[in-house]
Amino acid sequence: MTMARLQRTPSAIPPTARSAQRRPPAARLLAAIVAVAAWAATARADAVKLGGFWIDNVTVQGIVDGRVLYINSIGTEFSRPIQALEGLKLIAYPQLGLAQESIGAGNDRLAVRNLLEVQRKAREPWVRQWVSYQLVDVYNRLNEPAKAADTFLSLVRERADVAYLAKPPLESLARASEPTKRELSTRLTALLKELGNEPQAEPARKLLDLVSSPATPSPAPARPVASPYPYAPPRSDAAAPAAGTPPPSTPAKARGPERPQPVTAAQDRSSNAAVVLADRIDAQDPITQLLEAGEFDKALSEVDKLLSQSDDQMPMRLYQRGVAQFALAQQNGSRDQYMDAGLSFMRVVTYFPKSAYATPSLIEAGFVSAQIGRRDVAEKLYDKAKPLIDEPTEPRYAARLEQLSQSLAPTKN
Repeated sequence: MTMARLQRTPSAIPPTARSAQRRPPAARLLAAIVAVAAWAATARADAVKLGGFWIDNVTVQGIVDGRVLYINSIGTEFSRPIQALEGLKLIAYPQLGLAQESIGAGNDRLAVRNLLEVQRKAREPWVRQWVSYQLVDVYNRLNEPAKAADTFLSLVRERADVAYLAKPPLESLARASEPTKRELSTRLTALLKELGNEPQAEPARKLLDLVSSPATPSPAPARPVASPYPYAPPRSDAAAPAAGTPPPSTPAKARGPERPQPVTAAQDRSSNAAVVLADRIDAQDPITQLLEAGEFDKALSEVDKLLSQSDDQMPMRLYQRGVAQFALAQQNGSRDQYMDAGLSFMRVVTYFPKSAYATPSLIEAGFVSAQIGRRDVAEKLYDKAKPLIDEPTEPRYAARLEQLSQSLAPTKN
């Protein structure tokens, strides 16, 4: 081969290449690094979903102490609580991105398959725990209580950060079969002995309470417990029954349904008002006023609308929802509405334990339990509420708790 054939004329070299050849070696190296970095940022990058939007081109460093740590494309570090983290895509685990897309499309079955594949392959404990955290939520939506509970318990056993345990599978467990609940209760009791005073013990106790929550049907319908709680005012032509006194034996058809009479907010809530509400509830709130007036159907409809939005008073709204559901259950004797009310109250206790509505909800959950024949659960919940009540600031509920506890006295040994 001749030298002429090896040589290239200047015209054969593209202008961009010629200009690149004239650059100093250091400049060419820097340009190459920038080009590779730009390619890597678009071709190989993680993503996090916060506030309903995906933030692309980030590097997720991990989840530590219940917070996701990531670096954006310009090198700024961020830390966000996992409760705010709506989704996660990791370039190392493509199936995780597919699972997020399936969840977004409403295909939870496909999401489960992809999440389980990630869990099988993941080497990092934080990745496996994040996947379990998502699986609990997906199984809960699919109404698979056994799988949801198993996954939740695996996080407890692994001593996962308590942030992963803040969302027990409430909805599916409320509809679980009695054998499933009994088996889970046995496992939780044993696990609590093993945990002792470790931080994960408290979420496990809450789950154990949930298994025995008011949403658990009793084997046979039981006569409701007579109580001074005035969800509907007593009849004007008859004295109110004493606590613990069974209802009269007059047939229901002869007595006819008792509809609540409208009651103004100015009337005494602790006596003949349509409802007794939490001492610190906003008296000017429209739904509070509907409840006090005995307009329970309308109150339930309005509070459901607010709960479907991003209401910043979620604890109060869930409590109001439970009150409306329970009042309607008392009116029509619907066992399903009793259980729905119990679930609303337990959501407040579980998700908002430090709110002003947690203790009132705990008391109401106990009363719902008594109404569906679970006096044992009612007594347990009342006992848990007693040290939490602050009588000076919650006089109505302090009196209510005392009355409800006394109404169970005839059944105690």
